[in-house]
Amino acid sequence: MKSLNRLFFIVVVIMLVGLLAMPGLAVDDFSGDEPGAGGAEQFGQQVAPDVEEEYLRGRIVDLTTEENPDEYLSLRQMLEVEVTSGEFSGEVITAEHAVMENNIYGDERLEEGKRIILQAYTGDGEIVEAYFHDLARERGLIYLGIITLLVLIVVARKQGLKTIITLILTLGLIFFYLIPALAEGAAPIPTAVASSIVMIIIIHGIIGGWRLKSLIAILGTVTGVLLAGLLAYGFGQLVNLTGLNNEEARLLIGTGLDLNPKGILFAGIIIGSLGAVTDVAMSIASFAENTWKNDREISARKLYNIGIATGKDIIGTMANTLILAYVGSSLALLILFYHFSGGWIDLINFDLVATEIVRGLAGTAGLIVTIPVTALLASFFYTSR
Repeated sequence: MKSLNRLFFIVVVIMLVGLLAMPGLAVDDFSGDEPGAGGAEQFGQQVAPDVEEEYLRGRIVDLTTEENPDEYLSLRQMLEVEVTSGEFSGEVITAEHAVMENNIYGDERLEEGKRIILQAYTGDGEIVEAYFHDLARERGLIYLGIITLLVLIVVARKQGLKTIITLILTLGLIFFYLIPALAEGAAPIPTAVASSIVMIIIIHGIIGGWRLKSLIAILGTVTGVLLAGLLAYGFGQLVNLTGLNNEEARLLIGTGLDLNPKGILFAGIIIGSLGAVTDVAMSIASFAENTWKNDREISARKLYNIGIATGKDIIGTMANTLILAYVGSSLALLILFYHFSGGWIDLINFDLVATEIVRGLAGTAGLIVTIPVTALLASFFYTSR
């Protein structure tokens, strides 16, 4: 018992330290250009050296609206906005909001009292120009987040608090390590693999406790996630996925950042498969532990079969969850492609559709493999104690 716990802690420490250091050793060489070359200058934008662009929050205190001011615009609004963030907080400035004819986002008519984001150009301690950029939505998102956390604590209590801790740590790893590392040119796949393993250790270690059950779940999850990544990479190369399957990916290339779109795609698939695979591995490991505690004389074969049976009950809903999540995220585009394509054969050969198919099937395969691996590990470790 003590030797297994000691082994667990040794494995955790080695993986955390080694994996976080590994991506920094590999820099992607997708582009021969200098990292960060391009950007605004790539598109010929001229910005005065003494003028800086920044984004400010504000609230509309007054406005005037002009319908069809010229042949290109359907609407122009001049806004009186009270700035609510930054060094200009409290100042009331004038900003313009113009809507082009046949704008795909609709009328976008603003009203007094709306909270907005301004795109402002500042120089010599004042705002030179300001334009409406977008509606400020963070308040609603914060309220929703608070409600979700409260429900989690009320329903799950101690386990809910543990879940919140894992969410904070996982999001911190993504936003303060994974994304900056990728933006600075780290190889996407090794970076995603390392980050995923660290996240797996954090999730299972905190939720399941630092004991044998968690070690089994960690090893099972890592196996499933790595398989999903390998399948996605192999079949992504086979079907010639470009990684430019959505507007965001194409925008990344336009920024001049030294990024490999294919690598970013496969990294996303690895990260995306984590949730469902983590659930399956922990469920099987927990059930195996409880079964062994109730019958310590149980044979390895019987415990393995129980783990497999548990996994079979989960796999149907989880596989559907993965597929439906990927379809749901691209539903509007799938409808658009279907309407203008020449049928299903034409549809599935679109890069975006093929990408979602590879993403869904690779994630499902990783999920399925997690079941026997976790059941086998559980049957070995528990019956050998």
